[in-house]
Amino acid sequence: MALIGVGVYLALVVVLAATHGGNAEWFMKFGTDSSVTAYGREVLGPDLVVPFDEAQDGTAFWVQARDPLLTDPAAMEAYTDRPQYRADRVLYPLLAAPFALGGEQGLVWGLVVVNLGVVFAGGYLTARLAQQIGAPAGAGYAFAANPLVLASVVLDVADALAVVALVAVVLAVRRERWAWAVVAAVAAVLTKEAGILVIGAVALGATTAPWRRRFALVAVPGVVLAAWAAYVRLRVDSRTTGVEEVTVVPFGGFSQAWRLAWAPQGQWGAAMIAGLLVVVAVVIVVRWWRRRTLELWAALPFALLVPFLSGQVVHWGTNSVRAIGPSLTFLVLDVMAERHGTRRPLTRPTAPPVRAT
Repeated sequence: MALIGVGVYLALVVVLAATHGGNAEWFMKFGTDSSVTAYGREVLGPDLVVPFDEAQDGTAFWVQARDPLLTDPAAMEAYTDRPQYRADRVLYPLLAAPFALGGEQGLVWGLVVVNLGVVFAGGYLTARLAQQIGAPAGAGYAFAANPLVLASVVLDVADALAVVALVAVVLAVRRERWAWAVVAAVAAVLTKEAGILVIGAVALGATTAPWRRRFALVAVPGVVLAAWAAYVRLRVDSRTTGVEEVTVVPFGGFSQAWRLAWAPQGQWGAAMIAGLLVVVAVVIVVRWWRRRTLELWAALPFALLVPFLSGQVVHWGTNSVRAIGPSLTFLVLDVMAERHGTRRPLTRPTAPPVRAT
């Protein structure tokens, strides 16, 4: 399953690269109206591929991958919006950084190659988790088929890596490999800080595990995340705000997107995707209330965040997919396990049952 999934995505990457100049610059999505584009031309050459009006998140990851440890944060400060917020998400650019040994184009390809590796790892770990919970074999494709993974590959963003780490957390907890669960949890929060919400939910849901292990599952990545965030703020100067993806007013972002974009500009496709976002969130909450499986605990936090997403997120369909995407793989696994009619317990029995004579 992992090989088939990465094979499909590899073919997609080859086709897209071949039709956009033969290199990987297209995946980063530079924009004609963005200051980072001038920096891109300076580093990558005047024939830089610029497909959009506004630069997308992939350009920020590229800037950070050129200096992931922030030894000289001038580029982060000058060419990324919310540089401290961006720099918090270090794992994806850190994994891509060694490809700079192949030159600037090597680094550009490195961002794509890392995400292809993520597709393979995600397919493998999701298939193993499907086996663990008694889901049918086809459930292993729940990772590669997640639209968030497609968005990650074609936009050079870190969302798929975050989902891989969270799948690894759930799998390790189910198999009682707590050290590996903590390692995966650290990877998750260094990819996207919101992963700490999922890790906390998994710790709450693992009710049969010792409380010390559940505490460590949250505390260790929390400390690592706080330490890295403190380092970032010592290194990077920023006068812009941090989080702009959520609002305190329930469905305020949906109302704003309706007034400013969907209705006046006729963006009904984006509005429909945002509506599906709400439907999926409701399904997750209802199933969690009824079943309380570890997979639904992992899916719950991002579902509960849906009413509080800002207009900046729900305005575009791609951002809506990225907002709910971490929950989709866990939801599909739970549905397929239920339909398969089996559910393995969270922990293994300590002794075989005694057969009556």
